[in-house]
Amino acid sequence: MPLTFGLALMNDFPPEVVPATRIPLLREQVRAALDCGISSCWVLQHYLGSMPTLQPIPLLSALAQEAPGMTFGTNMFILPLRHPVDVAEEFATLDHLTGGHVIAGFGLGYRENEYASYGIPLDDRVSRFEESIAIIRGLWSGQPVTYAGSHFTIDNERISLVPVQAGGPRIWIGAGPHRTGARRAARLGDAWIVPPHITPEALAVVLGHYRAERERLGLGVSDLVVRRELVLDPDPAR
Repeated sequence: MPLTFGLALMNDFPPEVVPATRIPLLREQVRAALDCGISSCWVLQHYLGSMPTLQPIPLLSALAQEAPGMTFGTNMFILPLRHPVDVAEEFATLDHLTGGHVIAGFGLGYRENEYASYGIPLDDRVSRFEESIAIIRGLWSGQPVTYAGSHFTIDNERISLVPVQAGGPRIWIGAGPHRTGARRAARLGDAWIVPPHITPEALAVVLGHYRAERERLGLGVSDLVVRRELVLDPDPAR
């Protein structure tokens, strides 16, 4: 498979920063990334807390205008905190705004205060996650969806805005570097976003679990997505 590079943009800031002052810099970063041959840009999601955070869907809608043809994605969108119908429609809208260049990176989330503020038990996050992906994929097909789960119920409903990409944006799953996370990503996603701090030795082990699960399910080979963190400075010691 071809080797490509994406750039994770900073969309959460120290408390003293006014994010509006950073919008021009984010736009400049996206343009520079495109000029440098970087193929995608990514933003995270969190709610509440001390770090002002620009939410991903409206932010990517704005940034996509700076780089036609570039792919934009979420790393990660906290899926269990939202209703899947809302998520399906929002990402479909972003797919239209970008001309079909969106990847939906979905994660479970982990902050207890976010779940408590939404009134959702943290213990329900996996089941809500799995039900949501089933509904979202169904809606993105453009066909009527009927689904009765523990958390969500839909009766013969069709999405209002069918995505540009056939079947909808690719879904990349964020999951921990362990057997359970690898298997969940293999089963539910089109790729697994591997966490950044895993060693090459551990990566080989968990990728074995991931690939074995996809083979067992007859899903075939997927993209390999590995995050890495870089610190750039003119002073190598610093």
